[in-house]
This record gives sequence, structure tokens and C-alpha cells, in this order.
Amino acid sequence: MVFDINVILYIVLIIFLGIVALSLKFKSPSIIKVAFKIVFAGVCIFLFNFFIGSLIHFTIPLNIVTASSAGLLGLPGIALLFILRFIIFP
Repeated sequence: MVFDINVILYIVLIIFLGIVALSLKFKSPSIIKVAFKIVFAGVCIFLFNFFIGSLIHFTIPLNIVTASSAGLLGLPGIALLFILRFIIFP
């Protein structure tokens, strides 16, 4: 899985602009905190898959459900993703 740096920067820019748009639309700081947690979890899953996943041949699917569970639940959410990954694909 090879990505050009321009593609990665474009994705990060789109995510950042989405968070800014959400923060302007909704003035509640809790929505902004949740959005940052989900985006941070998505970036962490992407980096895990890119660096460590290729070495040990273990990747976590990156989508809004996995990013939300990891972002909102924290460490138990990440453990849940690992367990589900082993149950679905032994």
C-alpha cells in the first residue's frame, strides 16, 4: 500500500477543514472534542497499518466505525478491534 505524500496531505487537509466546518456550525465544545478524538483515532489506525501492520501482517480496517470505536472508547475500543479481527479472520 503505497501513498504519495500529496494524497496524504490532501486527506489531512480535508479532515481538518471538516473539523473546522463542524466547529463553526456547532458551537458545542463536546462535539469538537468527539470529532478530534475520532480523527486522531483514524490517524493512529492509519499509522499502525502503514508502519507496523506491514511488518507483522496484521491490519485493522480503517473506516468510520473502527475510528469511532477507537476514538470514543479509547484503549478498550482498540482491544475490541483486535479481538474482533481475530474472531472474524483467525
